[in-house]
Amino acid sequence: MKRIALIISLGFAAAVIQAQLAGTAQKKGVVPDKETAIAVSGIYLEKVYGKERVAYEKPFTAELKEGIWHVKGAVQETMSGTMEVRIRRSSGEVTYLFRNK
Repeated sequence: MKRIALIISLGFAAAVIQAQLAGTAQKKGVVPDKETAIAVSGIYLEKVYGKERVAYEKPFTAELKEGIWHVKGAVQETMSGTMEVRIRRSSGEVTYLFRNK
């Protein structure tokens, strides 16, 4: 009987914790800050352009506009364009990935 009560109470505790975490994600979004936006962008950019090319555009900057993170690479003197990724804060969806020339 004690074992059943323990299992029920652990299940309830897990449900409460999950609900609290879900509430936090809804308030702050899946991508809550610029550091996360830059990290997520780096993953996508490295898959498309390669680590060396992405490293060349560091440091990246991120700005939140109307719920979308705009992450941009730094303009280098020897380059004519930069990489840009846009990520929806609430869901983490990548809405734009581009390297202009």
